[in-house]
Amino acid sequence: MFKSFRQNNLTKKIQQWSERVSTLINKNEELKAKIDKVDILDGQKTINEFLENNELGLAYEHLIYMILESGIYLTKEQIDDISKLAGRFDLKKPLILTPSVIEKDEFYNLLELFNKAQKKAVNNLKNIWDMNVPMTREHWIGWSQNQYGIDKFKNEQGIKIFPHGFGLSYQDEDVYIDFDFGKHGEFNGFDINRLWFFLEMNKIKTLFTNEKQIKKVVDFETECGALSFSGYINYYKK
Repeated sequence: MFKSFRQNNLTKKIQQWSERVSTLINKNEELKAKIDKVDILDGQKTINEFLENNELGLAYEHLIYMILESGIYLTKEQIDDISKLAGRFDLKKPLILTPSVIEKDEFYNLLELFNKAQKKAVNNLKNIWDMNVPMTREHWIGWSQNQYGIDKFKNEQGIKIFPHGFGLSYQDEDVYIDFDFGKHGEFNGFDINRLWFFLEMNKIKTLFTNEKQIKKVVDFETECGALSFSGYINYYKK
């Protein structure tokens, strides 16, 4: 009887999580558009079939598969709760914190848009205000403060520029971006907060629902060597 009670509890737990995960996936329209696998979009049905046949281990494995492949955002507490279930089936704890292929693709698409906006800002600084390129972060401080003191980056194109420290905020009729120059004049650096802010300010349609999803990808790609950290705020794509 006790064994049956534990099994029923476990079945209920997996059912609850499959419902939550399916809801998170199916309400994210941007994510759904990038998923072409029926066993993810309709994964709750597959899990229920496993449970009906008392295949709890297979049901759990499919739940983890749905999470890993979709890259949906889960809190640390939720991840811990799901991971603990692995021990009930003598399985290794799943690497849920590893970004999915979908998440990595989304990150690099976002970074491409960010870099494009940086290039636009620098080109306008060069063409309108005769800024020297490359402009190191130290030289930027002196040059931008001097230019701001002269006319506050006055222009006829409707561009708004506000310099701060090693960087600036830039806004025109199409895009808003905030970034820092690098030690050697690089202008294609980024950090996690500014990527998320860029996404929000420009109302970019994305499958990301939390800044921590971007951090997960950046941490993973930095460890793999695809990204490098400058030691001061900026990350760079290798």
